[in-house]
Parts: sequence; C-alpha cells; structure tokens
Amino acid sequence: MLIMFKRVCSVFCICMLTLVSFSCSNSDDDAISESTDSHIYIGVAWRADISNEFFTNVCRAIQQAGGTPVMLAQVKSSYAQYDNYGKLYSKYISTNDYLTESIADSIKLYTYNNSNINEVILSLACNFIQKQRLLRT
Repeated sequence: MLIMFKRVCSVFCICMLTLVSFSCSNSDDDAISESTDSHIYIGVAWRADISNEFFTNVCRAIQQAGGTPVMLAQVKSSYAQYDNYGKLYSKYISTNDYLTESIADSIKLYTYNNSNINEVILSLACNFIQKQRLLRT
C-alpha cells in the first residue's frame, strides 16, 4: 500500500510539473519560440541518495531519450518533522522501514494539503522560465 502511495505521489508530481511547464511556456511573456529551445525537461522525484541504482537508471533513460532530468525539491508534510538532512525523524518510521500508521493516515487524509508542494512546483517553474530567458539572450 505504501509503495503504491509513493508511486501515486511521484506520478502526481510529474503531472503537476508537466502542467506547470506547459502553462509557463504558453504565456505571451514567456513563450518559447521553436527556434530557441525545444528541449524536454522531466521532473524526477527527490531522493536523498542520488547514487541509488534506480535513480541513476531513470536519469540515464531520460537522457538517452533526449531529455534532461530535473530533480524536484523534497516535498515535506507539515504533519511530520525532519532533520537537517531532510530525513524523517525515527518516530515516524516503523521497524520494517515503512511510515508508521499514524503519520501515513495523516498524509493520506490531508494528501498534498499542508505540504510544500506548491513551493516546489513554483520554484521549478521559475527556474524553467529563467533558463528560457537566458537562452533567448
């Protein structure tokens, strides 16, 4: 169940990234002409361990397909506490290395509300627009 939840969250973030990218690129002020850059940027869910084999394989596959992987910032729930490295405090982790039932229930109940997902997507969109402006100059 937790793995499915993580997959749904990852897909949601990628869909949001795609929507933000299209909405930014279609505005009059920030329109991307076909002659400047038609490169594809793909959002990849945040990981603390970027040397992980799965993560590196996903990034490599995106690059081989002609895209550029962009790691999303870490999305954090306000219902949990994190250390300075972005790691959940151990009180939220079960002995099997899954979320405890109480924090998982809170996250499921409130979904993306009370998280920093809006800031993560906005930051990504702003960086995308800034790169496009630099390419035009």
